[in-house]
Order: sequence, then C-alpha cells, then structure tokens
Amino acid sequence: MAYSFTKKQVRDAVEECNGTYTDVARKLKCRSSLTSKKFVHKYPDLLEIFEKKREELCDIAEDSLMYCLTRCNTDNTRLAAARFVLERCSERWKDNGVSSEEKLIDLVDKLIDNAEK
Repeated sequence: MAYSFTKKQVRDAVEECNGTYTDVARKLKCRSSLTSKKFVHKYPDLLEIFEKKREELCDIAEDSLMYCLTRCNTDNTRLAAARFVLERCSERWKDNGVSSEEKLIDLVDKLIDNAEK
C-alpha cells in the first residue's frame, strides 16, 4: 500500500513521538516503521526533530539505568527496558567516543541475573 503524507502530518507525528519510528508509524496510522522512516528522512528538518526525540529516549534509558545501578535497585523490568533502549543507542555512544557499552550491558545483564535468583 502506498502512503502519502503531508509534511505537516509527518511533523505532527514526529513531534508527538517518543523517539521511535514505530511510534511515528502509529501516529500516522501506517503499518510500517520503514514507511515512517522514509517520510521522516525525506525532510532534513524533521529528521533533526526526530533525532532530538531519540536523544531524549536514550537519556531516559541512561537515567533509569543509573538509578538502578546507584541504588542497587534490581527492578528486573526497569533494567531490561534500559538495556533494550541502550543497545539501540550504541551509535550514540560510538559517536561520543564511548567504547565500553558492552561492559555496561554485561553489568546490566549480571544485575538482571542476580534479580532473578
């Protein structure tokens, strides 16, 4: 199915999204996150807005992870969610010169394993 969206429709979806193409697709009422990605990338200014939303999502995940680590909180769901998002933020880490994301993810895995015991 071919979709056609105005720039305003895509902008509204991007501004309301949580930093994921799936969320943009849901707001545009299209089935595919690939379709929404195509429309977001069509407009550089919308891509910039989307990337800022993505940064906010990564910040939330990092904050959540630090909360769990600094308070020895082994809330399994929160740790798993933070790990999931941070895996997808690995490009951001590489862009910022961080090369130890595997170590951080391993640490989260150990905390999750300990919480399950």
